[in-house]
Amino acid sequence: MMSIRTNSSHRSAADTADACFAAMQRHNNGKATLPTSPPPKAPPPPGDILYGGRAIASYLFPDEDPNKARRRIFHLWSHYQKRKEDAGFFKIKGALCLSKSKWLAFHGLV
Repeated sequence: MMSIRTNSSHRSAADTADACFAAMQRHNNGKATLPTSPPPKAPPPPGDILYGGRAIASYLFPDEDPNKARRRIFHLWSHYQKRKEDAGFFKIKGALCLSKSKWLAFHGLV
């Protein structure tokens, strides 16, 4: 009997993250992964930290289905974590959080 491996272990974490991100973009038919309308250039409101995937999704993708947007948030977090980029995502006691000011600065929107 012969077995064939389909999951190669020679890929680096960055290659896998880029491949996952490209697949997510293809799945969304090239939709932008940034907010459709940039937030105002004023300083962020007093609550800079968004707590939970649903709150982050409603901030970044207000016009999408909440469940679909929430799943996109976790894919984005995974992408940036594997690439070791500080896009503003972090975890507090297992819950995903986003710093709005870091997110805007990372994408050059401030």
